[in-house]
Amino acid sequence: MGSRDKRIDAYIAKSGAFARPMMIVLRDIVHATCPEVVETIKWSRPAFDSNGIMCGMDGFKAHMAFRFWLRAELVTQGADAKTIDQLERMESIKDLPPKSKVAACIKRAMKLNAAGVKLSRPVSKAPKAVSVPAALAAALAKKPKAKKAFDAMSLSGQREYAEWVSGAKREETKVSRIEKTVAQVLEGKALNWRYERK
Repeated sequence: MGSRDKRIDAYIAKSGAFARPMMIVLRDIVHATCPEVVETIKWSRPAFDSNGIMCGMDGFKAHMAFRFWLRAELVTQGADAKTIDQLERMESIKDLPPKSKVAACIKRAMKLNAAGVKLSRPVSKAPKAVSVPAALAAALAKKPKAKKAFDAMSLSGQREYAEWVSGAKREETKVSRIEKTVAQVLEGKALNWRYERK
């Protein structure tokens, strides 16, 4: 048997007058469709749990949103994308999709959670390699220890030195910066090592 959370009653009561009727209807649809649903508060907002987070509500100044945790997976599995989009931004009770369509989405969400489907997270891209100016690369190549130390630095540390050298407008400035880079790298120092917290 499911449960209702008094904190959600309070959330609905504090929401805008336009949103309260929609929240009440949606909450009732969730309970009618998924009798074992457990209400809770996640990230300061109402959430409905059935084998994990299934869906939740957000109240804003001029609209409310009803969102599915596994939104992308729902659409991939054939859920009505138009209904899901409509639920994500509603300004009045007239914006609510038909109950049968909302219930169909909830049933699909229940099945995904019961099957143990997890939220797919985008794979982070590998950081781009640093483009080291040719003159700096040549200077580092002449000093194997400096080259090794530079290669061992974080990409952001390498990028700072590379951008600092390539940002020089005059040739004399570039030469001076390259010499300073090689010396500091040999000492294991970042470009702005003086300002680092100790």
